[in-house]
Formats: sequence, structure tokens, C-alpha cells
Amino acid sequence: MWSLAAAASGITSAYTDLDIDKCKLVNQSQGEGEWAEWQCPGLKGNFVRVSEDDLRYTVSYGRDAEHQCAAQQTFGKFNYLGPRIEWRLESGRPFATILRWYQSSDEVKTNWLVVTKYDGIEACHVAYVDPALPNANAVARQKADDIARAFNCSNDKPQIVSQKTIQLEEIVSGWPCPVE
Repeated sequence: MWSLAAAASGITSAYTDLDIDKCKLVNQSQGEGEWAEWQCPGLKGNFVRVSEDDLRYTVSYGRDAEHQCAAQQTFGKFNYLGPRIEWRLESGRPFATILRWYQSSDEVKTNWLVVTKYDGIEACHVAYVDPALPNANAVARQKADDIARAFNCSNDKPQIVSQKTIQLEEIVSGWPCPVE
């Protein structure tokens, strides 16, 4: 049902690979407190900024990526990124992305589909979808289509979509968006 509605409204998906080894290292610190930032190819000139600090990643997009809320949003547990970004497009323009993030801690491994608003200017997480849900990818697309465009990164709280009861503060950091 969602795909018919999405197609009727001009919403489509495109995909890009995310491989840190093929990205350009743009900044790093070595020694105690190591961190790094990469610029990766994205969709239609919208590059992807990936940063890693203390085995926790952030992902933001476009020219002003380092100043976006998404550049501060990550999971509390050690994490790493999936190999592919799904871009949600309306009339060929991106308005959201979906990326699988993996977490690990004390032999427990989990993952989430992270829906991020990206309108060419600002980016922030809008939903975390538990991939254990039936049709989790379709659920993530629906969340992107329903809430990303109108989401206010400064005020709105990201949604958690899971059969388990989980509070946002239990899994993520960087919310609410830091004010610069």
C-alpha cells in the first residue's frame, strides 16, 4: 500500500554505497582521544560526512554537514555503519536517508535502521526502526515519507519503532539537537 502512495506522490528511492576505505580522510587526531572525519560520495553531489570518535560514528550530509544536528547524533554503544544508504527522493530531490547502524557491547550485537531528515540544508535523525519488525525496510521508508520533510530538528523528538519498549535516551546521544 505504501509503495503505491509513494509512487503516486513522486517519491522514489536511490542507493549509494558507503565504504569508508573509499572515502577521503579530511581530518583526524591520533594518540589518546583519536577521532577521524571522512568525506564520502553521496547522491547527486550531496556528499556524506562520516566521523568516528571512541568507536561511535556520526553521519551527516552536504556542504554544511559538520554543523548539522546529525553530525552529533550517534548511539551510546560502540557502533559501525552499514554498507549502503537509501536516499528517499521527491521529484528527484533528497528529503531523507535510511542507513543501518550496528551496535555491539559485551557480546550483544544489535542494529537499527536510522531514518535521517536531509533536505539539502539540515540533517537530523527522525526515527529508529527495529529491523526485527516484519517489513522493517518498508516501515523505515514510511517513516521517512511521513515525517522527515516536516520534522523540526531543533524541537521534534525522533521516534523509536519497535515491538520492545525502549526510551530514546536509552540508545542514542546527541538529542535534543545541540544549539550552536
